[in-house]
Amino acid sequence: MQTIAVLNPKGGTGKTTCAVNLAAALLTLSKKVLLIDLDPQAQLTRSLGLAADRNVRTVGDLLNTAASPVECIIHRDGLCVIPARPDLAAVEIALAGQKRNAANALASALGNGRLSYDFTLIDTPPSLGLLTVNALAAADRVLVPVNMEPMALPGVERALAAVEEYGQSANAALAVAGIIGASTGLSPSDSRTLTANSSSSRSSTTTSRSPRRRSTAGPSSSMPPILRAPRTSSPWPR
Repeated sequence: MQTIAVLNPKGGTGKTTCAVNLAAALLTLSKKVLLIDLDPQAQLTRSLGLAADRNVRTVGDLLNTAASPVECIIHRDGLCVIPARPDLAAVEIALAGQKRNAANALASALGNGRLSYDFTLIDTPPSLGLLTVNALAAADRVLVPVNMEPMALPGVERALAAVEEYGQSANAALAVAGIIGASTGLSPSDSRTLTANSSSSRSSTTTSRSPRRRSTAGPSSSMPPILRAPRTSSPWPR
């Protein structure tokens, strides 16, 4: 199983969109994918039309060992999701008060769960707090979504620095898989800066650009387009 954390400490960079659509694309390739919402804002949970009420086990229950991964998984149109609620913020505070294993709570829970997925994708909060550290401890690779504009560069730099620091100190397998960006507003100088920073990270990093589109879909169209579209033979290599 490969575990990928989608990370950028800056908000509004498309972390949730990246995680959900990557999971949907992998699903079309017949891969078994687990999505984990590790953000107290619960945007991933809501984007899939899931209601994590008090009767539903969430990632907060997983982190405080009140439930196993299997007990927290919700199935949605072929996707397997461990949802979040806003009370995840309180769980993070409680974890911070623990002297042992606070940074490895997620990794321990997933390891003990003996899950049989091809990929686990973790949607992280817009910060470098304890929840994000848990994602780094559990992950093999990191994807960094970024708005391609000058003000976005500090967030990318902080994300790459966090991967470098945590990889050296606690998770030697951790590396940057790539930077995913919307093609808006970067000058040639900013592009060179982004590429240079990427090249100095823990792995060779590719920068992918995709055009930004404003969505007009309503709440009933919350699933990724690739899953809403009529099923056809996949154009992707298997």
